[in-house]
Amino acid sequence: MKAELSSVSPFFTALILKLAGIILILGTLVDFIFLTLPPNFLNNEWLSSWITECVGRGTIPMIGIALILFGVWVERSIGTDSASQKIGRGWLLGSLILAGILGLLFLLSAPIYFNSSRLASAAASRRINEEATQAEQALNSQLEALNSQLEVQRAQVSALLSSPEQLAQLQEQLQNAELPAEQQQFLQEVQKTLQEVQANPGALDQKIEEARQEGLTQIQQEQAQVQQEREQAQAALTAQMRQSRLRVTTGSLLLAVGYLAIAGSGTGKPKSGKSKAKTKKTRSRNG
Repeated sequence: MKAELSSVSPFFTALILKLAGIILILGTLVDFIFLTLPPNFLNNEWLSSWITECVGRGTIPMIGIALILFGVWVERSIGTDSASQKIGRGWLLGSLILAGILGLLFLLSAPIYFNSSRLASAAASRRINEEATQAEQALNSQLEALNSQLEVQRAQVSALLSSPEQLAQLQEQLQNAELPAEQQQFLQEVQKTLQEVQANPGALDQKIEEARQEGLTQIQQEQAQVQQEREQAQAALTAQMRQSRLRVTTGSLLLAVGYLAIAGSGTGKPKSGKSKAKTKKTRSRNG
């Protein structure tokens, strides 16, 4: 009974190991397929993100292959019939081929990611510059609108001063009790400005210049803030891309080395098995 249990349990152990390895490999391959949909390999940002996700999951198939190889080793260690040995060689060959394919893919992914991330970083940098340029153009438009508004106000005040009829209309509007409070306050400010200009003709130019300088100072502060935000965004983008490029490229190369080492470790094993079998036969014959 003990002999039966000892002979049966290794088979189940090998089966469980191989089954777990297949599940890990197939689950990751399905995940890779869903990550690829919809494919957009000509988009550098999409390609960089796709390679990053694949490299992040790259160790899972390696664990699956290791479990399968360990299961094959368990089967060989307990001794099996020729049919089981043939199936085991199929498992071994399939695992080594898959490891070689994945190793080549990860080896190619390193330079592809390096180039695509560089192009994606350049595109993101251009977007940051374009957004900053648009913000600066909007501020320049505000400055031009401010200058135009001040010139219109200058012309209106000059027209009021040169037209007694308009001054009389202004007085009538101020005396109108039905006038809204906001409009009445505005007309009072206009009247106050007219009185100051009448007392001092240079007051109008002074007020307009003060308003222009105030608006210019505010716009210059906003322009400096836009420039600072652009520099901060560029610095953050550069640091992020450098860190991601180093991490993903190094990880891809390490995965390539690991998979190719697994694929290369299977070379020469069948010969060694045959030589061991031959030595056992010769020893038995000599005995």
